[in-house]
Amino acid sequence: MLQGVSGPFENLDLDERVIDVLTASWRGTTTKQYQVYWTKWTKFCKKEKINHLHPSVNAVLSFLSELFFKENASYSTLNAARSALSS
Repeated sequence: MLQGVSGPFENLDLDERVIDVLTASWRGTTTKQYQVYWTKWTKFCKKEKINHLHPSVNAVLSFLSELFFKENASYSTLNAARSALSS
């Protein structure tokens, strides 16, 4: 399994081989980038008391809006965050 990729698959009780298949197409830079947004997402969910594994569409949009307005995130940054959450 790739190091540092457990975030999106944490608490899903997936076999390590399944995780390897899911992350096989990711480059090292993709993994690093996704980990940044996954960490921000889980912190946001903890603060807002949201289940990070089963969020509503509204919760995801609120997270992306927070990135945009509070962190002055660009549209490409928002797209990277969206991709990380959809992985």
